[in-house]
Amino acid sequence: RALGRSFTKSLGSICFGSMVMIPVQIIRALSCFKYLRSYNIWAYTYVGMYGYDFWEAGNRAQQLFEAREWGTVVNDNLIHNVLLMCSVVIGGFTGTFGVLLEEVDGYELTSFHRPCVTSFLIGCILGYILSATLFLGVLNASVNTVLVCFAAGPIEFHKNHPRLSQDLRDAWSQQVWEPII
Repeated sequence: RALGRSFTKSLGSICFGSMVMIPVQIIRALSCFKYLRSYNIWAYTYVGMYGYDFWEAGNRAQQLFEAREWGTVVNDNLIHNVLLMCSVVIGGFTGTFGVLLEEVDGYELTSFHRPCVTSFLIGCILGYILSATLFLGVLNASVNTVLVCFAAGPIEFHKNHPRLSQDLRDAWSQQVWEPII
């Protein structure tokens, strides 16, 4: 149901969010605009789960995390940074594979003056983009969804998945907070 909604009713919100997220992140890094806090990565999860428009989804996600006092959890970009490093490594390996194709197999991937550098750059860019968007982007979105679902309904999560809920609670209570059920 959520997939169908994301391709129909919520497609505009998803496209709008994708268009404004990078400039908003740059402006947010340069200065502190209070009203830009509604434009956050968590809004995508709310759009997909509940069908809100992007602005309202961002506001609701922000309110949820403020009510739960999860500022440090949502501002910690550890998983995002690890996935970014994985994408860079995959890009490097793909670039190296491009050079190997160019040199060892005799394929001519480019007609530029420096074919090894060009094939490495093409391989890096393709490997990074494919891994960051297709493979690891899905994993990052899944992590965001788990955080939003656990923040929005810890009781339901505990009822449906008691062992996973306890494992999550045990791991996070040692590091961040003690959720109340």
